[in-house]
Amino acid sequence: MSRLCSSRECWLFPRGAVANYVNAFAVQSLAYTATFDTLGAAARIQVPTLIVHSEHALSPALARRFFSRLAGPREEVWLSSPGQIDFYDRRPLIDAAADAIVDFFGRASATAGLYVTQLVYPRQRIEQSTLDRTDRFLASPDLPPALARQILEARDGVARALRAQACDVAAGQSGGPAG
Repeated sequence: MSRLCSSRECWLFPRGAVANYVNAFAVQSLAYTATFDTLGAAARIQVPTLIVHSEHALSPALARRFFSRLAGPREEVWLSSPGQIDFYDRRPLIDAAADAIVDFFGRASATAGLYVTQLVYPRQRIEQSTLDRTDRFLASPDLPPALARQILEARDGVARALRAQACDVAAGQSGGPAG
């Protein structure tokens, strides 16, 4: 029997790869997820929706069924990835997903952008490159003001976190989650 890794081993060092991971539904989570009807909710979503997924990410078949039941305008982008966690820490996947989002919301309504900005802005990427990429997006002259405001607010959170990390480093602390 293989030893399960601690959350620190699995998620922080060096990344979330787990040798015995199987891309399947964890039956133990049924009690927490059974009460939410994801597919039924899809039929009530009428705002423009973009799904970014991978064949090796969590439950691609469910993602396809969810996509097919969306009531509003929809698009999907399927990227190649080794697994689910790669969307969190692999720069090429993050960049490809971000580019797809920028393209989609360049064509979709500002209202949809407001909803999704809350969900997909890469707040966990506390890096100057996140700010740089955001600044390039915000430079668009056609960006609806309400969407620009939402993105600016998310950008400010990353900028504050970067400043806090710099203060931690100056004080002799690590400034990261393992601190």
